[in-house]
Amino acid sequence: IAAGLGARQLVLLTDVDGVRDSDGHRLDTLTPGEAETLIDRGVIAGGMVPKVRAALGALAWEEAEAVIANSSAPNALERALGDPTFGTRITSGRAARAGVA
Repeated sequence: IAAGLGARQLVLLTDVDGVRDSDGHRLDTLTPGEAETLIDRGVIAGGMVPKVRAALGALAWEEAEAVIANSSAPNALERALGDPTFGTRITSGRAARAGVA
C-alpha cells in the first residue's frame, strides 16, 4: 500500500527495537540485499520476516525508506520519522543519496 500511494516512508512499530544481527545487536541500517541474506541465513526469522518483507515492498519508490522500531519507546512515531538512530532503517541506498535517510 505504501508503495502504491507513493509514500516516502513506511514506519512499522513493533515490540522490539529493530532488526537484529546474529549477535543480537540492533542494526541501524539495512539494504535489501543484506535483508535477503539475513533472511536466507535465518538471522531474521519468525515475526520479523513479514515486517522486513513489507519494508522491502515499500522501497518501490527511489526516495523511499522503511523504519522498524519499538512502539513502546517514548515518542516512538516522532523518533521513527526524524531520528536516524532510532530503530532500523531499510533503504535501497538511493534514498540515502536523495537525502531521505
